[in-house]
Amino acid sequence: MWKDYLSFSRREQRGLIVLIVLIVLLILFRIVFPLFLPSSDIEIIKLDSSYFTFHTQSTISEQITASYEMSDFDPNNVTADFLVEIGLNRRVAQNWHNYLLKGGSFSKPEDILKIYGLDSSLLYQLLPYIKIAKTASIAQNLVFPDEKEKKSDDQWSIDSLLTPVSSEIRYVKKTYIPDLMIEINSADTSEWMLLKGIGPVLSGRIVNYRKKLGGFVSYNQLLEVYGIKPEIIDNNINNMTIDTALIVSININTASIGRLREHPYLDFYKAQAIVEQRKRKRFENIDDILILQPFSEVDWNTLKYYLSVENK
Repeated sequence: MWKDYLSFSRREQRGLIVLIVLIVLLILFRIVFPLFLPSSDIEIIKLDSSYFTFHTQSTISEQITASYEMSDFDPNNVTADFLVEIGLNRRVAQNWHNYLLKGGSFSKPEDILKIYGLDSSLLYQLLPYIKIAKTASIAQNLVFPDEKEKKSDDQWSIDSLLTPVSSEIRYVKKTYIPDLMIEINSADTSEWMLLKGIGPVLSGRIVNYRKKLGGFVSYNQLLEVYGIKPEIIDNNINNMTIDTALIVSININTASIGRLREHPYLDFYKAQAIVEQRKRKRFENIDDILILQPFSEVDWNTLKYYLSVENK
């Protein structure tokens, strides 16, 4: 019986032979065809790419020179209009200006690449004119004792944007700042970096999470930030204060499901329950949401700070 399943008719045998021949031909074509391609084509592509890079940089340089007579400037002390004059488009100039208004600063010329939308080739042309005052950043020189912060130099060089710089690792020893005190609901990244165990990465995560949360009402909420360990809070507890008046709350009578679910303590089901309930009756008090099933197990003592029934 098994021979019936393993045997082929004459027509099936011919089809199988043709299929095998086609597969072999395709494999041979894939191997042999690249050998017949002229190598000169690849060289032309490389030349064109190189010409395009330098031509682009030259064009940008000519445009900056033609539109504005460049002079030295401090990137920490510029206006949006000035940035437009030296060659940036209005959107990037406004991003730069907003970054400064929020307390951001540049400690070295290459830091301006942090501005969203800034073209690296334009940075190449601006570098000779960037002069940063030594007082631009408090956090770059003020650090704490016996704490080593790893800094990697594995980055692209500005001149070629192609050759990696040395990947040597440096260590900076932090020194103590007497009577340091920061308010955790208003401190920017440079202030957070003054605390023990907090560098640029953790400070950025804290500020970003605080924005999503609306502010902190407890020091323990810092543990919700990835990378923050209990010992970091313990080591800095005497250098921090909390102003709960700065908490940004969400109006549960007007906020959409999308806005509600953006909060770290609310998910889609909680947001949907709030919206469905207010369609039936407007919330008079934030405690009214406790009657909703999804909120039966939440930490109400913390969540209530982030909800309101009227716009502030």
